[in-house]
Amino acid sequence: MTDRPLVNLQDAIDNPTQLLSAIPNSPGVYAIYDSKNILQYIGISRKVATSVAAHVEDLPELACGVKVLEIPGGNKEILQEAWKGWMQDAVADLGSVPSGNKPGERLWLVRKRKPVKPELKLTPGKGIEDLTVSIESLLETMIQEVKVLAFIKGTRTGPECSFSHNLLVMLNECGVEYELVNVMDEKHNPGVREAIKIISDWPTTPQLYYKGEFLGGAEIVEEMFNSGELKEKLSS
Repeated sequence: MTDRPLVNLQDAIDNPTQLLSAIPNSPGVYAIYDSKNILQYIGISRKVATSVAAHVEDLPELACGVKVLEIPGGNKEILQEAWKGWMQDAVADLGSVPSGNKPGERLWLVRKRKPVKPELKLTPGKGIEDLTVSIESLLETMIQEVKVLAFIKGTRTGPECSFSHNLLVMLNECGVEYELVNVMDEKHNPGVREAIKIISDWPTTPQLYYKGEFLGGAEIVEEMFNSGELKEKLSS
């Protein structure tokens, strides 16, 4: 455990989504530290980043840093053995188990999270041949009806490229309600990835719309965010 780097969690207090870029969301064990770098809790999870984000949200005053041992594909037995090893290291160092792991302590139990808002789907998933109107028409209607609409690669909890991830971070930091369309979901959004480029006359995704207006792609939106223009516009 001592050879693992300590990741600062303070920057993620207002936006736990940022953890997805700093901590692997895969099986492993993790150790949470407070602001004085005192070990508070050792956990085990099949999705480490998700668990750590929940701790940051529930206990921001205690979850200030984390060390992670990623164990890709690790089964229950392997994860438990790794956890036991970290606990033994902690006892040897502290003289006792971390406060969050003491018998009867329930502070660090991950609460049931609010359900994640689902992405919008243009079709019921039966195939483009069942549509009575074109995908372009569906897109244009959605763009006009949804106040803040982003087209990204992936989902809210699993963006599939760094530009999509950055757009989610910026929207979350603006503190506005927004809707997403996953352009990679060919089952429910067939042809959207190319159709949206034609509608916007912009060659890449992600793309952001506000009240029917195309604001731009990743770089333009980032410029607006850095200047403060994005939050001001989306909040109007």
